[in-house]
Amino acid sequence: MADILHKIDIDATPDKVYSAVSSNQGLKSWWTTDVSGDSKKGSVLNFGFYNHSFTFEMYVDELIPDNTVRWKCIGGVAADEWKDTKLLWEIIPKDGNQTTLRFSHTGWPSTGDYYSRCNTTWGHLVFLLKDYAERGTVNPYFT
Repeated sequence: MADILHKIDIDATPDKVYSAVSSNQGLKSWWTTDVSGDSKKGSVLNFGFYNHSFTFEMYVDELIPDNTVRWKCIGGVAADEWKDTKLLWEIIPKDGNQTTLRFSHTGWPSTGDYYSRCNTTWGHLVFLLKDYAERGTVNPYFT
């Protein structure tokens, strides 16, 4: 099993970072505009990409305000490599209005080309998330 790990400092309060990764509106602002479902513990969020040629269904496993967002991928269209992987955002307050975000996407079955592309994409996405949390810039990677 392989893991994707990213860590970034964000000049925004933990509540802004939490909202960016836990609310549908936040997720639509930096990741994909195609988000549906309830962002609450025990529910399923659906994410669509490329006119639904790719979709991911995420079970919301844990939500701790201003601290933790944890999902498990339970399926989707063309989601074979993502199925049963886990996504975790750890939100760590720093001095002033700063936050450290640790992101992990764990349990990948292999480190092939698809894993490498996803790792690169997540690296780009955390910078879009940072820009959204810091400046309110809406710039979703997938529209």
